[in-house]
Amino acid sequence: MNDAVQVRDLKKNFKVAKTGRGGPLAKLKQFIHPLHESLNAVDDISFAIRRGEKVAFIGPNGAGKSTTIKLLTGIFQPCAGFVRIFDQDPYIDRKNVAYKIGTVFGQRSQLWYHLPAYHSFKLLGTIYDIDRKKFKERLNHLIEIVQLSPFISRPIKELSLGERMRCELVASLLHNPEILFLDEPTIGLDIISKDAIRHLIHQRSELEATTIFLTSHDIADIEKVCDRIILINKGKIIVDDSVKSIKKRYLKNKVITMKSEEKLEWRFHPAISLVHERDSFYKFEIDLNLMNPQEAVRYFAQNYRFTDIVIEDPPLEEIIKGIYQS
Repeated sequence: MNDAVQVRDLKKNFKVAKTGRGGPLAKLKQFIHPLHESLNAVDDISFAIRRGEKVAFIGPNGAGKSTTIKLLTGIFQPCAGFVRIFDQDPYIDRKNVAYKIGTVFGQRSQLWYHLPAYHSFKLLGTIYDIDRKKFKERLNHLIEIVQLSPFISRPIKELSLGERMRCELVASLLHNPEILFLDEPTIGLDIISKDAIRHLIHQRSELEATTIFLTSHDIADIEKVCDRIILINKGKIIVDDSVKSIKKRYLKNKVITMKSEEKLEWRFHPAISLVHERDSFYKFEIDLNLMNPQEAVRYFAQNYRFTDIVIEDPPLEEIIKGIYQS
């Protein structure tokens, strides 16, 4: 099979208490005899991920992202449908699947809080039955790439968030997993730490053909790591396509930045909006329903004097926001 992940008609419901309404008596009755309702956290979703593919699984808070990851990694059992990780059920065959997957949860640790990172790595090497020679080679390689040497002997509790997350990623790679599940791996990190983690994920994918399944609210994670986006909202998949196709399909405007040595006296145009002006630079948005970029450049050339002009797509974040809003 070429698929690392197969998901078909997957559902996960949770029983939640109904919010008490009415006066004090009604709330007291609800407290004594609570009523419950079913919450569809994951509502009949299907998708497949090929080996080596890099997929971003994104959506607003409460969309069902973390629940889906827990279903894929065998933490939760589905209410309906099925999940297969390399043709195995992650809930039933949890031990076998554990050797094939690596996980990083931004807000949960797999490291021992009071132990130095190196000791945590050795314990994980024992848990995964990694050959000593292979373990040493693999760990040294990862330490060099992620630059763990300065703090590998310090207890986890003394590390900064960025240092800890680098250690978390190394811990998830020690057993050479075929697929990485990453839930907010760069949350709360500084720019340097984010870049280090993205670099390692990207390198891992390129050199080892590791399948990547990433959830993140940081669009830069997606742009620098993934080539496909699955967008979920209210438990349902609303978009599943390549990053390139999503940009092309949902692109509603272009951004034009123009440099002019003269003060620009902007005149209203229905297809062009002046969105930013600073020093000699002017940034415009072009409504592609009313005008194409070539027509816009022609319009500027005929009406204004400029020394440079650049046409760009709007940030992916703006495109994703537009999909949410629609």
